[in-house]
Amino acid sequence: MGQVGPGFNSTNYDLIEKISAAYVMNTLDLTNRIRLVAGVRFEQTSLDTAVPTFDANNTFQGLALSSGSYLKVLPSASLRFKLDNDTDLRVVYSRGLGVPTNGHRPVRLLCETLPVALPHHITEQPKP
Repeated sequence: MGQVGPGFNSTNYDLIEKISAAYVMNTLDLTNRIRLVAGVRFEQTSLDTAVPTFDANNTFQGLALSSGSYLKVLPSASLRFKLDNDTDLRVVYSRGLGVPTNGHRPVRLLCETLPVALPHHITEQPKP
């Protein structure tokens, strides 16, 4: 969509994303027929953005800088019941993480952190 009037150009931006992650897992044989596998993933993400801004005459006014970060803890567990030599029953729980596309991240960060009204032509996707 890009620059249509005063405000932000949503298609011209710089984005730096850093993601650090770790996973810990353990397996426990509760009995000879029941096994528990449990784990947790830690994901730390930081984003820095720079978006050009323009006045009503479409004159460049500078960069709107924004940054944000979050830590997500994502547990998982699997419980396996061995019913017989050929059949297992498995119950699984897990949490996942979905992130917006790169084109929507700078706009979302700007909406959350800058004390300005964004132009009506910039639309925002739902947060994950």
